[in-house]
Amino acid sequence: MRFFNASARLRIPRGVSTLTLYEPTMKLKAWALSDVGNVRTNNEDNFFADADRGVFVVADGVGGRDKGEVASSMVAAAVEEAAPNLRQVAREADPVKSPDHRERMLDLIRRHIQQVNTDIFNEDTSRDNEHGMATTTDLLVVAGSSAYVGHVGDSRVYLIRNGQIYRITEDHTYAEMLRRNQRAEMRRLAEANKKFEHMLTRSMGAKPHVEPDTLFIDVRPGDQFVLCTDGLTDYLSGSEILERSTNMKGQRLVDELVAEAKQRGGRDNITVVVVDVLDEPDTARSLPPQAVDTIRQINFLEQIELFDGLAAVELIKVLRTVYERSYSPGDIILRQGEQSGALYLIVEGEIALTVDGTEVARLHAGQHFGELALFADDHTRSATATCASEALLLVIPADKFEKLTGEDLEIGNKLLRNLVRHAGQHIRMMNARLAAGAHMDTMEMMKRDLGKD
Repeated sequence: MRFFNASARLRIPRGVSTLTLYEPTMKLKAWALSDVGNVRTNNEDNFFADADRGVFVVADGVGGRDKGEVASSMVAAAVEEAAPNLRQVAREADPVKSPDHRERMLDLIRRHIQQVNTDIFNEDTSRDNEHGMATTTDLLVVAGSSAYVGHVGDSRVYLIRNGQIYRITEDHTYAEMLRRNQRAEMRRLAEANKKFEHMLTRSMGAKPHVEPDTLFIDVRPGDQFVLCTDGLTDYLSGSEILERSTNMKGQRLVDELVAEAKQRGGRDNITVVVVDVLDEPDTARSLPPQAVDTIRQINFLEQIELFDGLAAVELIKVLRTVYERSYSPGDIILRQGEQSGALYLIVEGEIALTVDGTEVARLHAGQHFGELALFADDHTRSATATCASEALLLVIPADKFEKLTGEDLEIGNKLLRNLVRHAGQHIRMMNARLAAGAHMDTMEMMKRDLGKD
């Protein structure tokens, strides 16, 4: 059996004894429990948890007999082997400020999952008996003030922050796919949900290649992550998990979640990993400044027309391409005639747009500019964008956005529809202005003509 070794991806330059690592102090504690449940005779779930390195995974094997158990154990063993190097790479730079480092880490997780998928597929096809070995995977890597997630299947990762719970992964099931299709007839949708709730659209080992979801979020002191298989979420909702996390801590919380799932039926194996980000006095002081955390970014994007219709889990996918930038009065963000390679979202401040030196518009918080760069190659700016005050912007580079929408066509289609609608509204507004201007010119000419008489 061959496992992926992340050390092959890490190269330390010759003559350099150590790497300069980026890592604010962030202490973690973790608790885990896996239970066979009330019906099954064997446990096909597996997990790995290493709070010191900040690496965690849950895997729910499928396939019957020992096949699911073998597949999920291969995931756990591969993550355990890769954990030291996943941590090493994650600590090399600040992913909030460095797009290249963030993408490098997400790509490392993607390739790791794809390699393990290949190993499981090959192990399955090498067997003489019937095939069908597969597993779900949820991989969480926490480093400093950042977290990276790799996700395949219908196990889940939740984030609990400031008394609220957020599901940050999207189930890869036919039922979830139908729910995302808003044109589906509601009656058919309700029937399909029951039939297809556990029919996976993506899993590890079922096919030679798998495309995992990879996500990036910030980490704050007091955060709590819950990784779990569907043996828990079949019986407890997110709000019920939140309620218990408010009243219980540590191993008691994990034990209670598993016990409650068994009390309500326990027809499947149940696995829960809880990760606490400790809120200690030195932690907050060591964190890098970040004005807009993950939850505020989600709330902000929800208010922008371009992202209309995207669910929270879809917006979290978009956030892996979002970077925070601060500007001072007089700073030029874009120049007229230059190529534009990003969308800019104004969180705070004012941006003046000028054409040939004349101000034509002033944009404020909640507005955006540069959206055509996301969908048009070699797009050049028709105006210069200059900061009229201190400004905080969220920036989405076009190349990172193109990669995301290539991996998730549904998100790309939604954004394209929104862009077309926004462009249509802009064209109608400009036509109205031109018509009003033409009317004013006509009135001025009539006044001049009447004056001559």
